[in-house]
Amino acid sequence: MEKSILIIEDNKYKMSHIKDALFEKHNDINLIVCSSRNEAMRIIMNNRDIELIILDWNFPAYADDYPVKGMGKYILNMLSVLGIATKVIICSSENISIEHSNVIGQILYNPNTILSFEEFDELITKSR
Repeated sequence: MEKSILIIEDNKYKMSHIKDALFEKHNDINLIVCSSRNEAMRIIMNNRDIELIILDWNFPAYADDYPVKGMGKYILNMLSVLGIATKVIICSSENISIEHSNVIGQILYNPNTILSFEEFDELITKSR
């Protein structure tokens, strides 16, 4: 069965840049995208073929709601509670200092920067 990458990101502009960075060298991947905690947890619980999660740090609990600071930590905690060892790349505008067995790296991103395709490629290769 084909493995998938789950992107949890509520900013459409940033989501577009992440997709471009991923498809630069990995155009054969299956992307699943969502923008809220509830949607992300539903996908994680129902899809054990996710090999990598690209995780924003601040995003809403519910669709069309306001972002919640540190919601990414909730997702990481739930992965631990559920015993899910899926690798995670944090992609956030703030430098997150967190030690978690699932996290393989962080990519800093803000609207004034361009995502590094090489940095994404290196972390994706590391996740496989």
